[in-house]
Amino acid sequence: MLGRNHICLKMNFKMVIILSAACLALSLIGCSASPSIVHYENESLGISLDYPANWEIDVDERVDNHLVLEVTQGFLVKNSALIEMWVNTYSCSSFEIFERINSRIDMLWNRYELDDHSVVHPPTKIDDWEYEALKISVSTPTISLPEDSYINQMHEQDEDTIQILDSYVIRNSDDCYVHVDVYSGKSDELNDQAHEIVKGIRFINQDFP
Repeated sequence: MLGRNHICLKMNFKMVIILSAACLALSLIGCSASPSIVHYENESLGISLDYPANWEIDVDERVDNHLVLEVTQGFLVKNSALIEMWVNTYSCSSFEIFERINSRIDMLWNRYELDDHSVVHPPTKIDDWEYEALKISVSTPTISLPEDSYINQMHEQDEDTIQILDSYVIRNSDDCYVHVDVYSGKSDELNDQAHEIVKGIRFINQDFP
C-alpha cells in the first residue's frame, strides 16, 4: 500500500510540474485563448472603446488628443500590432472626409520621407459601422522605414518584407472625428483584434446618434 501511494504521489507531483510549466510557457509567449475585454472611457476626449486584455493603452502626455494601443508581449515572441489614434471632439467643423484621409497619408509619407509606397486599397467608405467611416490601406517595404521605427511591426528591415498601414477617419453627425492608423504585424489574430478595437470606438458626452 505504501509503495502504491508513493507512486501516486510521484505521478501527481509530475502532473503539477507539467501543468505549471505549461502555464508559465503561455504567460511568457503572451498567448491567451480568449482574453478578457477591458472597457476604456476618456471623458475629456469624448470617446470610449473596448480592447482585449492582451493590449494596453497609453495616453501621450505631450499631445493630449493622442492615444496609442499596443500588444502586451511576452519576451519570447515578437508578434505585435500597433494602433495610433488622434481625437478631435473640441473644434468640430464640416470637412470632406476623402480629402482628410488623403492628407493624412501624405503627411505620414512626408514625415518618414518615404518614396516607395503603394495603395493596397483605395479610400473606401465602410457602410456597416455605427458612424460614417472611411478606410485606406497602403504599404511600404520595411527597408524604407527608419531603423528601429516603432511603425515597423514586422520587426524586419528588408526589401521583401512589407509593412501594411490601414488608416481610418471616423466621423459622427456633428463633424467630430477620430483618425486612426493601424500598423499590422505578422499575427492575423492580433491584426483582427486591432481592427475590432477601431470598429468599437464610440463618441460620448455629446448628443451623438
